[in-house]
Amino acid sequence: MTTSVDTIRLLLHEVPHGQELTDAQRTGTQCVWCEAPYGAGFIDLGGISRRFRPQACTECHTLHSAALQSYFEWVDHVAGCVLCTDKRPCPTTDRMREGHARARQDCGSQDVRCFDCAAPVDLQHPALPVLWLGEAAAAHLLYSHAGQCPVTEATPHG
Repeated sequence: MTTSVDTIRLLLHEVPHGQELTDAQRTGTQCVWCEAPYGAGFIDLGGISRRFRPQACTECHTLHSAALQSYFEWVDHVAGCVLCTDKRPCPTTDRMREGHARARQDCGSQDVRCFDCAAPVDLQHPALPVLWLGEAAAAHLLYSHAGQCPVTEATPHG
């Protein structure tokens, strides 16, 4: 089996962690996202053994690939844009954020939190992608509020 970079990215960034999957999803007899039973057109997402060999139905693979692709295109734009690197999103990044938000919604991805303040990030409002390399071997696909993070009220101690 030949594994493409896109498949590796899906495995690293989109496939739920092994402990979040059912036995059938871990072994590839159900789609990792929609739990459809294994069938024609299923795509092997790689894996490390017979006990972890995730598979995806064609529809879920297409939707999650689109969400991941839109994130990396957005990151690439932000990295080279003078306004965006200063946390002032330009019109191009606004269009890319909206497209990414639609792609995430189409595949049912979970809500996201801000890398800086941990508050929820609504991708319908100005936000930026944060590709963080972190301490682990894999990159982390994160988000941040554009400009300043929302101010939260201090909770009185007492």
